[in-house]
Amino acid sequence: MSASGTKEISARDLQILDLLFDQSKSEDLVRNCTQPIHDDINIKDDDEEITEEITSSKKYEIEGVVLAEAAKFDEALEKFNKAIEAAPNRPSPYNNRAQLFRFLKDDEKTISDLNKAIELSGDKYKLTKCRAYTQRGIIHRMQNNLDAARDDFNESAKLGSKFSRQQLVDINPYAQLCNQMVTQILGNYQNY
Repeated sequence: MSASGTKEISARDLQILDLLFDQSKSEDLVRNCTQPIHDDINIKDDDEEITEEITSSKKYEIEGVVLAEAAKFDEALEKFNKAIEAAPNRPSPYNNRAQLFRFLKDDEKTISDLNKAIELSGDKYKLTKCRAYTQRGIIHRMQNNLDAARDDFNESAKLGSKFSRQQLVDINPYAQLCNQMVTQILGNYQNY
């Protein structure tokens, strides 16, 4: 409380209000986002056993990421395919190949790879699972399939994704209704 006895709004409350009242921020973030880069997730994948196949898969995967970042998509796809061939039970190459398919705007292949990454992740690859749920939630939201988006963002948020928590606030129908009512009240108030 302030010295005058009124309650002050916390920084967290201001962030929530900002998300509620500026839906375009969240929509633009989803529309233009290929991966929430600054999503502070405090989990990681468990260490993998060191085998020739795993080492080879990781090498190809890293090369694929570098090529994708350089917009060499065909070459990146070849590397991700080789990473998957080397160790088909590793979820991370599927997740990264899905990212590439998102750049190429191929939602069907993106969803297929994300489904596979989630299936293979189990409890061992929590970070990969979190990212895959987030990416799949973004695709569902862009397709206006809000129920599926909500389910995926909820799973990702449980794993620690702040980005997904923000998306859940944004697509919450009660929050949207509250936003409309408060906007109308503020509009009426300003007309006085």
